[in-house]
Amino acid sequence: MKTIAFIVILVICLTSHAQEKSVAEYPHNEIKLNAFNLMAYQAIDLSYEYLQHKNHTLGIGILFKLHEVEPQDKYLTLEIDENRNFSITPYYRRYFSKKYAKGFFIEGFCMLTSGKEFTKDREIINENGMIEERTVTSSIYTVLHFGISLGIKMVSKNDFAVDIYFGVGTSPIKNRNMKNDIEQVSRGGIALGYRF
Repeated sequence: MKTIAFIVILVICLTSHAQEKSVAEYPHNEIKLNAFNLMAYQAIDLSYEYLQHKNHTLGIGILFKLHEVEPQDKYLTLEIDENRNFSITPYYRRYFSKKYAKGFFIEGFCMLTSGKEFTKDREIINENGMIEERTVTSSIYTVLHFGISLGIKMVSKNDFAVDIYFGVGTSPIKNRNMKNDIEQVSRGGIALGYRF
């Protein structure tokens, strides 16, 4: 009786182990397009993620605007990322699921950004309280940020992936020449990808 029980347990263990892929059988590459940034900011945000292990990955993202940023009529109500024209972002992700590189994750990133900073030099308001004339100057900036993001990754059986994540970063080097809050940056969105 003990021998039969042992054989049954052994068969169950071998069967369940055979159903799981080994680490070598999983895809180790993933390419993604951030659909949120494309729609909200008209920016191409592409990234590549290397799946080193079931729990941690390395990646790099590149973002560039489809059109150059110019001053808005609603001057200085710009969101913190609308001034950015270009960024490159290496990142490290740590996954907390038992499944292979999916589920909840925390991410550390380093982002090099470049863009335009707008400064209001002069504004003339008429007697009706309307802005009659405004002088705005722009200057190009480049800033290095470090930050952290939280998110979740879902992967289909056909290796299509969806990332939903959000994070913030700050620059350790404060640039006193900048009048706006360019030292802060956000990172996030809804990225659609494929593993291969």
